[in-house]
Amino acid sequence: MIAKEILNSLKSRSTDAKLLLILNEGVGDFRLESSGEKASLFTETVLHFGVSSLSHLLTTVERVIGVFRELSRTAEQKLGIIEAVMSFWKARPQYKVLVVDKLLALRILDGVSVINFIFTELVIPEASSGYVWELLRRTVAKTISRTETVEAALEEDERVLRQMKEKGADGESLMTI
Repeated sequence: MIAKEILNSLKSRSTDAKLLLILNEGVGDFRLESSGEKASLFTETVLHFGVSSLSHLLTTVERVIGVFRELSRTAEQKLGIIEAVMSFWKARPQYKVLVVDKLLALRILDGVSVINFIFTELVIPEASSGYVWELLRRTVAKTISRTETVEAALEEDERVLRQMKEKGADGESLMTI
């Protein structure tokens, strides 16, 4: 019932606020209790809505990014999102990798949540599958890239701060920088 209402709202291009209201308030007597259930149900519904093509799916995900960000605040919610993707695309491992990679790129998921999922009992039977290793490789690569970006920005900020201190020690105005 709730999924059908979300699906109709996606079709009518409802606002993020309306989608969140449906998830939080429920429909009729139907309510979702845990935040993980909400994240999982919403993810599955978006996947169902975008099933016609990968580009349609990715466009839909970007359109409702605000809802995903609201539904991915905790580890439980992120796990619900990942489990929904894995369950929905169980017959299409390449889609599992592509969708999770996109969710990582949009910062809906983080590297820690994906890596924790990979090492759960749910994935152990599939540990020899290529998609698991591809997902792990992409996640680690994205995490390293983000870390390097943050380090470079921090080094630049430290350099600017040093210059400001040096100019301030010389008696010059700090406002010239």
